[in-house]
Amino acid sequence: MIEKVRLIYIDDKIDNLLTAYLQALSETLDFQYDEREFNTTENYDNLIKDNLVKSSNIVLIDSQLFENMSVGEQKFSGEEFRLLLTKEYPYKKVFIVSQNDDEKNIGYINKSIYEDYQSTKIHYDNVLLEKIENAIKEVKDEKMLLQGMVDKEGVDLVMLEKISNSIRGVSEFDALTKEDIDKVIEMFNELNL
Repeated sequence: MIEKVRLIYIDDKIDNLLTAYLQALSETLDFQYDEREFNTTENYDNLIKDNLVKSSNIVLIDSQLFENMSVGEQKFSGEEFRLLLTKEYPYKKVFIVSQNDDEKNIGYINKSIYEDYQSTKIHYDNVLLEKIENAIKEVKDEKMLLQGMVDKEGVDLVMLEKISNSIRGVSEFDALTKEDIDKVIEMFNELNL
């Protein structure tokens, strides 16, 4: 049985009308909805390692999440977070929401400027609904393809496990720390003496 698709909305200031829209949509399209409020004491690494983010198939993140604050000595935008997240988990579908115009043609989804739910719903039905529907279909298709490949002969099971882990949000190196890697290198060097 294929697990339910999971969508998470991440923002430093959760938009209540977008939340209401996504919650209603989760019932219609049958996906698990979560949200994650980002705070100034965190950095992008906290989000990548966050269990809700890791277990989500679809990520909706605000463009200016990191832009107006210093994260350590660096600043990150939602677009840069998408790049980092999809490097670690290439099967995640990541959408950027923004109040700004998409001058760089990055593919923003414009946040609703309306203050009532009905107008907000119409706006998101026009700019977001189809993207979420397509992403859900892609996630389900990938899971079904993976399931079908497990029983085929000649398929590299290690590769399938890596793909499965990536889809489920399990990083290859979650269990390894820098110290663990250093110990392995040290042991390897001792063998080569």
